Amino acid sequence: MEKFEEQSQYKLHQNDKRDPGYVNFLYKCLTPTLKQLGPGMKGLDFGCGPYPMLVELMHEEGFEMDGFDPYFFPSTHELEDKYDFVISTEVVEHFNDPHLSWNDMVAKVAKGGILSVMTSLRYENIDFKSWHYRHDKTHVSFYSEKTMNWIADFFKLEVVAIEKNVFIFKKS
Repeated sequence: MEKFEEQSQYKLHQNDKRDPGYVNFLYKCLTPTLKQLGPGMKGLDFGCGPYPMLVELMHEEGFEMDGFDPYFFPSTHELEDKYDFVISTEVVEHFNDPHLSWNDMVAKVAKGGILSVMTSLRYENIDFKSWHYRHDKTHVSFYSEKTMNWIADFFKLEVVAIEKNVFIFKKS
């Protein structure tokens, strides 16, 4: 899929604060992540999309946060910083080069910091052929619990919490 076509697809997403369903969806990741955070920590929404809703919600929770998205907020300032926490919701499945993109994302996490990732995992009982998640043309990388644990080992991350479709890592 070409960059323009991919960006056009992302613009179709309805990421609106007035949509309680969307806000509740984000809190599936935020709730366990907030348990790992302390006062004064600064974060990054890695892959925030056209509207950095997560940034706004985290501000309301009392945290300073930047947004980065290669299509909509490609500021290089955020890419030079290290953060106390990085949150990536429904992003890793879009990684065309997973090794490079995971490396970029993990590099933004300060030593001792938190990386929180939400994506629909392919659980053992899911038939890949009929799985709705794979039918989105922008979804090109798929993960299982085993894959997420491998990623933790490879990038020297500690898995500190697991919720349905959410993995929270700590960078050692």
